Amino acid sequence: MEALMGVEIVAGGLRFEDFRLEINEWRSKPGVTTVVGANGSGKSTFLKSVLGLIPLDEGRRKSSVADAKLGYVPQNYRQSLLPWQTCSQNFELIQGIELDEAQAMLHDLGFPKSDFQKRPSQLSGGQCQRIAIVRELSLDPDLIVFDEPFASLDTKTIVLVSKLIAKFVNAGGTALIASHQELNTHLSHLVNQELTITRKSENLASLSICEH
Repeated sequence: MEALMGVEIVAGGLRFEDFRLEINEWRSKPGVTTVVGANGSGKSTFLKSVLGLIPLDEGRRKSSVADAKLGYVPQNYRQSLLPWQTCSQNFELIQGIELDEAQAMLHDLGFPKSDFQKRPSQLSGGQCQRIAIVRELSLDPDLIVFDEPFASLDTKTIVLVSKLIAKFVNAGGTALIASHQELNTHLSHLVNQELTITRKSENLASLSICEH
């Protein structure tokens, strides 16, 4: 994270079947950005557009750094893991990850060492979620998009994961977090931008921005 990286969407709009999301203008900021909105309002769609996984129908998306490293922890975190590989192998197969460091991070999150050689189908949802989160943090990206990162975690683990994300942000990273849960104090004081997606009608939603 040597260069200051930003993702920007200008005069943006997305269509999905008969649904439209108006983004207008948004730029990422170092620190924590939260994304809130009702179920089905388009939060996950917006997050994917930030990553470039869904192309804009209108406007443009650009990054201030050509080779920016982006991380993604999807809402369906199990789908981000290779089901035929063990926990350790899901780290080993990705270039740039130090396995010992990743395993230490998992262990700090209450992940038993005895489970490192188990496949995702043999692990709980919360364990798989921790693997997905730690794997992205281990890559030291410029920006990580988290889609409901606390959904399958207990209260104690949420605090531990929040501390890890805060450490990443304090080192200069940017975290974009969509969550139905209110952020705890480890992350809430790092929030400098709040995004709200509001339904205007059955087929239209828009993004509003509150800067801190």
